Amino acid sequence: MRLNKKALAAIVFLLLLTVIAATGCGGSTTTVDSSNDVRDSGGDGEGDFVEGDDGRTAEEKSAAEEALNYVHDANPGSVFKVVDISVADGWARVAVEEMEVPAEEAVGFGVYLRKITGGEWEVAQTGTGVSPEDLPDAPEEIFEP
Repeated sequence: MRLNKKALAAIVFLLLLTVIAATGCGGSTTTVDSSNDVRDSGGDGEGDFVEGDDGRTAEEKSAAEEALNYVHDANPGSVFKVVDISVADGWARVAVEEMEVPAEEAVGFGVYLRKITGGEWEVAQTGTGVSPEDLPDAPEEIFEP
């Protein structure tokens, strides 16, 4: 089977579009709409998804809610919980971990957020191994576990 140049170019173009769509167009900053609801897997609210919810500030809870909304939107079919929150100077790191899977298969990572105009949280970076060099405007306290 031999493909002509136009057919091969069309296939490559479609594959490229698929890769771009799958990676979110390559951007690392996403604005999260605070009107989204935290996903519920049978519990009675946000406290079921945030370990040590007692004593959390309103800012910590709102950052956790935004992080959960983001990771659930990015990972349909998976349920996550917040295992740690650090908030300082308009920035937050929310450590999340996958639920409802065997411990050895659970995925965990950090969601780094910053406050934007209007007091909403914006996801600036996600992943493991994020450092102050990756987010130079963020205070160092949010990188400390």
